[in-house]
Amino acid sequence: MNTLAYNIDPLLQDPGNPALQALADAIPDLILGLPDFRHLAITEDTSLKIDWNSTRDGAEPIDSQLTRESSGAALPLELISLKVSAWFWENPASARRKSLVQALSTNSVNLWFTTNPPATISANGVKTILVSTAIQLLNRSNYPKKRFGKPGIPKWAGAAAIIVPHHQDRETLISIFPQLENTTHAIFPAFEEPVQPLTWSEQEQLKLRYSGGRDFFLYAGEISAEQELVHLLKAYSLVKKWLMTGMPLILAGPASEWTPKFEKMLLTYKYRSDVSVYTDLAQKELSELVAGAYALIHPAATTEYTSALQWAFSAGTPVIASESKEMLEFCREAAQLSPAGDIDQLAHAMMILYKDEYLRSNLITKGQERSSLQNRQNTLLQYKAVIMGLLGDNG
Repeated sequence: MNTLAYNIDPLLQDPGNPALQALADAIPDLILGLPDFRHLAITEDTSLKIDWNSTRDGAEPIDSQLTRESSGAALPLELISLKVSAWFWENPASARRKSLVQALSTNSVNLWFTTNPPATISANGVKTILVSTAIQLLNRSNYPKKRFGKPGIPKWAGAAAIIVPHHQDRETLISIFPQLENTTHAIFPAFEEPVQPLTWSEQEQLKLRYSGGRDFFLYAGEISAEQELVHLLKAYSLVKKWLMTGMPLILAGPASEWTPKFEKMLLTYKYRSDVSVYTDLAQKELSELVAGAYALIHPAATTEYTSALQWAFSAGTPVIASESKEMLEFCREAAQLSPAGDIDQLAHAMMILYKDEYLRSNLITKGQERSSLQNRQNTLLQYKAVIMGLLGDNG
């Protein structure tokens, strides 16, 4: 029997990272899609007990044997705790790696799934599946240089398969390491559960709760400077000026260190009475907001936080996003793309969507078509194809 081991610690140690959280949420479905495998979760935390049915709203983990309501039985995932011991002169990182290699060997692991580049293992018959991005992999800590400025070959380049979210990531890596041509795969991490459209009654109740019964523009994502929220406010000011509309703007999502500064800025914002910020919503409430919005606005050109876009596509909410190669690859025709950094163009896109019902209807249709192609099931099928391809290499 083939054994697939998951490097679980990186997925649990940064709960604020949406990409890692989405991948963690999807692993049970990946496991269920590979029933003939033995599945292990490897951790250095000897006290860790995890339950994938726990919600993000504070439910306590109950058991180290994961359960899955949809299957009605325990999820076949064993939790293996590493016993890391090191002599006083030994490098802690080397000791952890030695312990990991030993655990993988002891448990006859032949496939090792990790999001941590330094944890790449290519020894004792173990093949690493590394899920990352070009930015992360080429970071100085993961891509050290040799003396005299000559580039070195990082350990992560020894992974049997590298999965990155965009073709641009793949092209960047191959331009530096041509030998990765056959081992690097571009698979967008569309891991979010689809959100169903709201009924008319549900939508009206939602608007009464959040926007005084009015249609609303929505931003859903981290309340941080990197998400270009000041840029969005400036565009919203232009929309208010041009259209004289009472449509409010709602910003909802996890708070960051920058959030208090942003909330202070809002106190002097001209249209502050029409702007609401919600930082304490559960995921279910946030996804309902996306489903009930007149339009979802994604002002940053990055695809780091795409949960809301995936929900919008499936729920029938039109999307306006900032243009970039990554965003174009992700959205295709399912979003109205505006040049990144151009406030006038973003405001114009919002205004046109407000006035053009045909455009709005077309975006909804294209979004639902995109959702039928780019979703958790299809993403996991591509992951499974990579896994089975590696086993094929073994004969």
